[in-house]
Amino acid sequence: MNAFLREIGFAAIVLGLAGVASAEDVADDRGEVLSYVLDGADGLVQRFAPVFLIEHAEEPFNRIGTPSAEIGARGREKVLVDPSHATIYTEVETFATDRDRYTNLIYRIHFQKNPFTLVPLNVGAGKNVGFIAVITLNSREEPVWLSTVQSCGCYHAIIPTDYLAESAYPDDWNVDDLEVYGEHLPGLLKLKAAAGKNPGITITIRGGSHRCMDVAVETDADATTEVNKVTAEAAPVEALKHLPLPDGSETSFYHEKGHRKGLVKGAYKPLETILFGLWAWDHNVGQDREYGPKEKVGRRFYTTLFFARKKEADMWHFARYLEHNGWKP
Repeated sequence: MNAFLREIGFAAIVLGLAGVASAEDVADDRGEVLSYVLDGADGLVQRFAPVFLIEHAEEPFNRIGTPSAEIGARGREKVLVDPSHATIYTEVETFATDRDRYTNLIYRIHFQKNPFTLVPLNVGAGKNVGFIAVITLNSREEPVWLSTVQSCGCYHAIIPTDYLAESAYPDDWNVDDLEVYGEHLPGLLKLKAAAGKNPGITITIRGGSHRCMDVAVETDADATTEVNKVTAEAAPVEALKHLPLPDGSETSFYHEKGHRKGLVKGAYKPLETILFGLWAWDHNVGQDREYGPKEKVGRRFYTTLFFARKKEADMWHFARYLEHNGWKP
């Protein structure tokens, strides 16, 4: 059975508990919208960088920020996200299958917090939260998939482009609509069809929950990304492990040892732990984490609530992750 179908039951529970508002419910209330454009990256990372469109940017916690560190009370270090300066962290990884060789262009952003709300209930409330977008190129440097996920592993989505052969699709894939726990995303990105117009990908992120609420193909003729444009500095993902402290030393954005190794400091998600910890067999469920191999970072970047499927749903091992979700890479 397709992995998506296996998790329909989990989706119903999440929606029921979280009271997720549909996109239609808030479509007319977007507040200030900012368009974050990457600047300063190299090669393919810059060329294919998505534009992040963030709604309700009048709230500091909805602005893409820069992780930083300071010395707090009693001389203890404190890690936070500064919303006054935007940074997009990037990384490149490759993998191969019997069909082709692929390159993953990884873009990671962070926000100050997901604020707590009662209606709808925001079970993802917490600090230092993040979002990851992965653009997968084939051996011809054509983008074939866009994958989005929160940096806790929640609400993942895989969207094909029209550069991907139909034989690689899951059975019965709906190219018109991809529902991700209440959000409706396109089931196909028509990049090839717009190739002569220098197309790019725009990812719209919902204010408050920081969930992916829309993905679109934008061309030079579109004005969306030119409205309230903000330049985001490019930095390697590795920089998150070297945050400077006022005393001249440095610290990591993640816990580097012990039972919390690989987790973002300060990114507690108490409601998710209470509701889903036992279900996922993880008392750190929903907490933002490092995206990398378990052998190095200390824990899996799993994208399922079904504890028995964590290995298959580990997004870092991308070919296996695609196959787990019905794709034929």
